[in-house]
Amino acid sequence: MADKTWQTPQYSPNPPGTNPNCGGCNQGLNIIITPEVGAGGKNTELIEGFSIGINDLSDINTDRFEISYAPYVDVQVSLNTTFRAASIDKTNPILKGTVIDEVVCSWAYNAERDGDISSQTLSNTGAGQDPVLIGTDRSYTYQSLNITDDETITILGSDGRSQDSDQDAITFGNYLAFGVSSPSMLFRPTTELQAIFDALATKTIRTTQAGYSFNAFGTDQEYVVIAYPASWGESQFVKDSFVGGYNRIYLVNRLGSPIFTTEVLQDDVLQDMNISNGNGHTEPFIFYQSEYPARTGEKPTVMSKK
Repeated sequence: MADKTWQTPQYSPNPPGTNPNCGGCNQGLNIIITPEVGAGGKNTELIEGFSIGINDLSDINTDRFEISYAPYVDVQVSLNTTFRAASIDKTNPILKGTVIDEVVCSWAYNAERDGDISSQTLSNTGAGQDPVLIGTDRSYTYQSLNITDDETITILGSDGRSQDSDQDAITFGNYLAFGVSSPSMLFRPTTELQAIFDALATKTIRTTQAGYSFNAFGTDQEYVVIAYPASWGESQFVKDSFVGGYNRIYLVNRLGSPIFTTEVLQDDVLQDMNISNGNGHTEPFIFYQSEYPARTGEKPTVMSKK
C-alpha cells in the first residue's frame, strides 16, 4: 500500500470581513480588492450579506468550535399615532369640524436592526414643523396644530444599507344619517330641512355610503330617510336581489317657490341642501326617501355607490 501523504491545509490570509488590517477594507464588514499597480482591471467588492461568528466551546480534552450564522435582515419599521383635539383622543374617521391640535407619534424597528439605525425622518403632509431626528429617537409629538382635513404622517428609517417606511393617516368624515320622516318629506315645508336631518335617529361618522346596511322600521305614516354628504355621490339600494325602493329628494325652486321633489323639471333651479352636522361644519347633503311607508321587520337594505 502506498504511503499516505499528509498535506498542511492552506487558509486564506485575508478572509473577507475578518481582517481589520486589510488595506482594502472599509469601516464596515465589506471588503474591496484592488488589482496590483499596473496590472489593469477593475476593483472587486465583496458585500457582507451575513455575519459569521465562532464560539469557542473547547474543554481540557477537546478543541471544539461552534460556527454561528446570521443572515442580514432588512430594516422594518412600524408607526403608531394618536390624534388629539383639546387633549381628547380621537379615532378615524374624525367628525368634520373637529380641530386636531396634537399628534403623538411613536415607532419601533425590528429587533435585528433597531440598534443600527443611522438616519430617520418624520414628515407630515400638512403644515406641522417636522423634527430633526437622531438614530435613537423613537417618538415625537406635533403640537399647536390646526388640522381640519385629511393628513398623512410618515416615518422613514435606514441603517445605511436598507430602509423602510410606514404611514398613518388622519381621516375626516361626516354623518350618514338614517331614520324616519312623518309625513313624507314631499309634503313638508323646505324650511324644515335641517330639522328633518336633526330628527333622524341614527348618525354614523363615515367617509362613504358604500357597504352601509340598515333595517327599515316605522309605521304606516312614516317614511325611511337616508342623508349623507353630496360629495359621496349617488347611491343604489339593494334588498335581497331587489334593486331600488328609494327616491332621491331634490330641493328646487319651481315657479318662484322652493319645494321638495323626486323629479327635476327643465325650468327647475336646483338648490344645495346644506346641512350642519352640529360640530361647526356645513356642507351639501343628499337625501333619499323610501317610496312607501316603512315596515317593521323587513330584511336589511345594503347601500352602494351608483
